Parts: sequence; structure tokens; C-alpha cells
Amino acid sequence: MTVVSSLTAPATSHSSSRRADTRWRRWRRSPRSNQAAGYGIPGLRVSGDDFFEVHAAVSEAARRALAGEGPTRNEVSVFRLQSHSTDDDQRAYRVADELAAEALKDPIPRLRADLTGRGWLTAQADAELINAVTEEVESATEDAERAPDPDPSTLTLHVYADA
Repeated sequence: MTVVSSLTAPATSHSSSRRADTRWRRWRRSPRSNQAAGYGIPGLRVSGDDFFEVHAAVSEAARRALAGEGPTRNEVSVFRLQSHSTDDDQRAYRVADELAAEALKDPIPRLRADLTGRGWLTAQADAELINAVTEEVESATEDAERAPDPDPSTLTLHVYADA
């Protein structure tokens, strides 16, 4: 977990000077957690593929909030292990070595290994959990497929405001 609360905010003026423009561009490319400094709050950058690191960061943010110490800006990053959609084949633009390296960071097998290593999860409990979740997803999918199509006249309701 990286604490980045000591950073300074970007220039707020829209100066035409090249220096101010360069600082703003650097700011926009920086981690989102850096932006917390501009609001006077702590920012945390956390690896989203590590359950325990995320839990610690969120627990600390909750502790701060409940103690009246204000908000925390948590930035949690995780690799995209699948293509953007079924129409997109990421193997066309990402090299196999990169995909294989990222697959090793998949948070689900890592958490399973951590829980098993701590004695908190057995192979039997893991299999039962996977079966229960699979059944629930399949049941919800069947319910959704049986549901009637929505009324087209409701398309614009509750988007930004009722139309």
C-alpha cells in the first residue's frame, strides 16, 4: 500500500504558460490517488490483486471515516485478465508473455491459495462454494432470459433525469 497524501495539488489557473500546461498534463497522468492531496485528504494506492492489502486499506479508510477524520481516496488497481468484450480478442494486440505474466496475478487463485495456506479454506469447502455460486449464476441467467423484454418507452427514464 502506497500512501500519497503528501503530494501537492496542480495549478488551478488556466494560465497559457507552457509550464502550467505541462504540470497539468503530468498531474492527469499521475495515479488517481495523488489527486487526494488537492482536496487535503490522504490518498492510498493499493494492488487490487492482493485481497489482504485491499482489506487493510479499506479498513483504515473506514476507521478514519468512523472516527470523524474525513474521507480517504483509495485507488485500487487490478489487471484486466480478459478481453474487453466477446467481440475483442486481446491476443491480437497483446503478447502472450504479457498475458501469461498477468494471469499469475489473478486475484481469485491467489486468494484461494492464501486462504488454503492459512487453513481457512479446505478443498471441499472451496468446491462447495464454487458449485453454489455456479448454480446461483445459472439460475439468475435463466430468470433473466425468461423475463419479458423491457418496454421501449422506458428507455430514457432515470438516465440523468426523467424524460
